[in-house]
Amino acid sequence: MSPKRFWPKGHPPVEADAIELSCRSCGLSWSIHKDLAGGRLACECSAWLQVPALVQPNYLPLHKPAQAQALLDGPAPRPLSVEDEVVAFMKPLESYEANRKESTVALLQFALIMACFLVPGLIVQIFVEEELAGLLLPVLGLLSGALVLLVGALSGGLAFTALRSAKASAFGEAALVAVGMFTFAILLVKGMESGSTGGTSEFTELIDFLGPALSLFTIALCPALFEELAFRGLMHSRAQRVLGKKQGLMVTACAFMLAHGISLASPIHLVLGLHLSWLRDRSGSLFPGMVEHFVYNALVLSFLY
Repeated sequence: MSPKRFWPKGHPPVEADAIELSCRSCGLSWSIHKDLAGGRLACECSAWLQVPALVQPNYLPLHKPAQAQALLDGPAPRPLSVEDEVVAFMKPLESYEANRKESTVALLQFALIMACFLVPGLIVQIFVEEELAGLLLPVLGLLSGALVLLVGALSGGLAFTALRSAKASAFGEAALVAVGMFTFAILLVKGMESGSTGGTSEFTELIDFLGPALSLFTIALCPALFEELAFRGLMHSRAQRVLGKKQGLMVTACAFMLAHGISLASPIHLVLGLHLSWLRDRSGSLFPGMVEHFVYNALVLSFLY
């Protein structure tokens, strides 16, 4: 369980001055000084917490001094119910300067994430012979994964905040959607086989070269882990904080599609990216998306092997 966070940072308020909140996106507990009541606080997961305003006593008329004195002698005003008044939500920043700074950071991180997946492949295409380029795919995947971990670490750990447990129903949904997307992928693969078999045959040769176990690890498991950390971990949180919930979800899904290159499989990657982002948003965890991503990749590999 994560330790409680305090705001102002490093200054735990005394119990009488504390407003207790819990982020509904990540579950992190906050203790906030009552002087900050009515404001907003950015949680470590990038969700915005609305700090409830304090209940203000109604002024009593002067002809009821006994009630007025009882009010003055009574307990200090309490914060409104957290359950009713505090909602963790993502929405565009209101301050222009804060928005500009946040947008700059988001664009830089987006560019770094896309570079992690596109630049290694581009270098191989330029400097490596075509016969060997396909065999380097597992190495490129591991290199991209290492770069993603580096970018995630340099981003303050935002990519890893959603590595938490989720409900069993989220994992069940992930498995069902993976099977459905696999069925859609089979139809596309059949269509490609009826036309040009070049890309599919090269991929099949790679699987034959690696063997089933190594193929499952490098082509199914590693992308499921690293891509979810990149897109549903770091990029998802940044996009929703800067653009809003729906726009951020769409941008993340489109970036996921583009990272896989433009091909006949792009519609699959777009739909899969949309659902993975939606699942991440509802479950609050990266693990169901990792399971869905891995199951889909594994089914495709089993079909081609």
